[in-house]
Amino acid sequence: CGETLTEQKVIQALGHTEETIAGKAATCTEPGLTEGKKCAVCGETLTEQKVIQALGHTEETIAGKAATCTEPGLTAGTKCTVCGKILAAQEKIPALGHDYSEWEVTTPAACESEGIETRVCKHDSSHKERRKIAATGHSWGNWTVTKKATYDTEGEEQRICKNDSSHKETRQVAKLVKPKETEKQSTETKPTGTKQTGTKQTETKQTGTKQTETKQTGTKQTETKPTETEPTEDLYGNIIVTETQKEKSILTQTNDNDSVGSSFSLLQAKAKKTTRTSINLTWKRISGATAYVIYGNRCGKGRKYQKLDTVSGTSYTQKGLKKGTYSKYLVVATGSGKALATSKTIHAATSGGKVCNAKSVKVKKSKYTLKVGKTAKIKAKAVPKSKKLKMKNHRKLAYESSDPTVATVSKSGKIKAVGTGKCIVYVYAQNGVSKTVKVQVKKK
Repeated sequence: CGETLTEQKVIQALGHTEETIAGKAATCTEPGLTEGKKCAVCGETLTEQKVIQALGHTEETIAGKAATCTEPGLTAGTKCTVCGKILAAQEKIPALGHDYSEWEVTTPAACESEGIETRVCKHDSSHKERRKIAATGHSWGNWTVTKKATYDTEGEEQRICKNDSSHKETRQVAKLVKPKETEKQSTETKPTGTKQTGTKQTETKQTGTKQTETKQTGTKQTETKPTETEPTEDLYGNIIVTETQKEKSILTQTNDNDSVGSSFSLLQAKAKKTTRTSINLTWKRISGATAYVIYGNRCGKGRKYQKLDTVSGTSYTQKGLKKGTYSKYLVVATGSGKALATSKTIHAATSGGKVCNAKSVKVKKSKYTLKVGKTAKIKAKAVPKSKKLKMKNHRKLAYESSDPTVATVSKSGKIKAVGTGKCIVYVYAQNGVSKTVKVQVKKK
């Protein structure tokens, strides 16, 4: 019938049970949210979350690096201090390279010592290059008498270097030779007198008591000029000739062979540096030499040597040559009118062609100890500068002993022990590069 038997009573509302909705921090590039609240029971949003704007990047400069002569640099960049993102990337700056000043003499060359030239990089003064300046060599003045020779005492002459007056050379002048006096011959009384011319006597007749006078023509005296004791042979038994004789011999030579009387160990001449258009020669200084004469021409039979230059130092460069061509050279050390030493013929090629020079000489063994009379064979080869280019042989590897009284060496490199002592065998290529082999000879 719908009658209410038990009345319902009102239950009060429970109220919301709050639950926090987590917020989100804003970043440099993304917005964030504040915290919110909702009812854990019914899910009703009690507090709305609010949007927090993106913070944006906080810039920090990345320091750049200046480029140097040898190392590249970097431009300045930027990054965010918060998130670390690179905002502006650094760019590479190429190395500057050296920009050198002109060469400046820092140590002048002297007669007997090399000088030094220096140049400084304009970008960085700590970067310097140095190169040697060849010694100037002596430039002697004329001999002047400082003490006159007499019949009883020797005299003295002196000459002074024009480059440095502290360098002087002195030599003795031999005593004067007394002229012989003409002796008068007395007349002898003989059945037949004598007529004398020089030392030859001819009989003449005597009449009665009248005596024919003996006539005499004095012996002509040739004055002996003072001479200095000078070597007539070098270490290898070569006759030391005059500078004029040597030059005549070289200028008339029509082949590429070594000059008569030449040796390697004295001058050790070689082609030190070659370019497409030039060849630089160097050699050792010779005691007593005041000048070095350079002769040369293109290699080839029939091409005579030409006199290229005379220098006082130990180097010479010929310019204006064609690329990839061979030239031949001779260096002659001169002094007091003598040819003191002559180099072996140097054969060297300019670069830029299909040929090259020897870079070095290799030997299998660099030291030998032998007893007198024993022999040994040197095994050696020339190493070309380039494996791709040919090395045209005008002359095979050659050998020379520094002291033939200790050991000799054949054209094929066979050493023969001669006498006790030590010496060096030079093994040298056609362009003058060489290797030394030490030899010690002991008693049997």
